[in-house]
Amino acid sequence: MRAQVYSQYGGPEVLELRTDLPEPRPGPTEVLVEVRASAVNPVDWKLRRGNLRKVLRRPFPIVPGRDFCGVVLECGSQATTVARGDEVFGLTPLRGPGSHADRICVPEQNLALAPRRLHGFEAAAVPLVGLTAIQASEAAQLRAGDRALVHGGAGAVGALVVQYLRHLGVAVSATASARNLDYLRSLGADPIDYRSERFEAQVDQLDAVIDCVGGEVERRSFAVLRRGGRLVTVAGPDPDAELNLVNAIKLGAPTSMRLLGQLARGRRYQFVSARVDHKRLVQLAQIVDARTIEVRIDHELGVMGLAQLAQAHAAGERGEARGKLVIDHK
Repeated sequence: MRAQVYSQYGGPEVLELRTDLPEPRPGPTEVLVEVRASAVNPVDWKLRRGNLRKVLRRPFPIVPGRDFCGVVLECGSQATTVARGDEVFGLTPLRGPGSHADRICVPEQNLALAPRRLHGFEAAAVPLVGLTAIQASEAAQLRAGDRALVHGGAGAVGALVVQYLRHLGVAVSATASARNLDYLRSLGADPIDYRSERFEAQVDQLDAVIDCVGGEVERRSFAVLRRGGRLVTVAGPDPDAELNLVNAIKLGAPTSMRLLGQLARGRRYQFVSARVDHKRLVQLAQIVDARTIEVRIDHELGVMGLAQLAQAHAAGERGEARGKLVIDHK
């Protein structure tokens, strides 16, 4: 079987296309999928670099990737949510073999019927960013008429957050670079060029901030929240401190005195990592079919083939992508 793998941590050059991997066979609650397309996310190159190697211990060689869409080839004896021949989309488990392979076995809870209005490789761009954006928006507990700021509003997750919040009737400001300000306007957000202006000078007394950037941006964001406002991050409290990030994931609570101090001032904090199950994926497909959110695929870099995964990783790490990077497996 053909798949991309890496046998050591490092840069994009450690990725290798192999054609000799064994064919996967589904267990009782698993589904065998012929992958039509997969997608690249920041977590993929962070894992490839070894950022979370102390926590996610996986034996080499590692098949990377999480997002996928494809066709069901076979269902395990106890798998009942989909059937052979169904077009599906979903996420591979974080600790298991990834999606950058021609065929994968996935727990049936990790997939669902693909959105009907998406075709070919498009559905592969949706699962991780869609689930993350919707769950982050729900954690912010916003209602029509509320005001929010989205950091990284033109990114793959941020753009979906902006769209979902606008669907709810929330007034949204969003940060991005100058080249993406018109894109934010097209989504209905008030854009802020983070390179030329400080967001603290543009907004204040907000009901929520949803942070898709992390680091210094997160620390500064408490200042623009009203008392009782919520800071929701999908980047983690400190992306350079992997053990703090893992604790935040496990505890779902602040892990530093700084964050506890903000709680004392009446502000709320939550880290969101996408939770995956069949029901949530079904809901995501319905939201996509209703055109509540539209995922932007980067067509400037082009939809790449499986053999070009290292090139896709490199482009993503350099920040060149304007939308999701999709890998076509045909």
